[in-house]
Amino acid sequence: MVDADKKATMCILYEGIEMTKSAIWQKCSFAIKLIEIIERRWNTKFGHPIHYTGYYFNPNLFYLTLEHLHKIMEVIKYIIVRLERSHRNQVAVIHKLSMYRDAVESFRTRLAKNFRAKMDPAKW
Repeated sequence: MVDADKKATMCILYEGIEMTKSAIWQKCSFAIKLIEIIERRWNTKFGHPIHYTGYYFNPNLFYLTLEHLHKIMEVIKYIIVRLERSHRNQVAVIHKLSMYRDAVESFRTRLAKNFRAKMDPAKW
């Protein structure tokens, strides 16, 4: 799962953690305690904003589940503001990312949808 030489894996790791937490909520009587432990360890090791971008920019994972979209978009905006000083450019980037998020224009085409699951996101 973590052999980044062959495939970008942070986004897969993030999705695996979210799926695990979801399963714990559904099947475990002491879910709150387990989720607290997972969250604490995740935030200590991997809770850096840049890691969320791996999930966001992997269309195969991103379009499958949008339940964490608000949190991810806040992190993406934070990163844009930190990396780009020009307000005009920040607005332009956020506009383009909104097109990606909402799957409009070229992101809506059948070709783009077919490639979501077939193409390695690191090669986009």
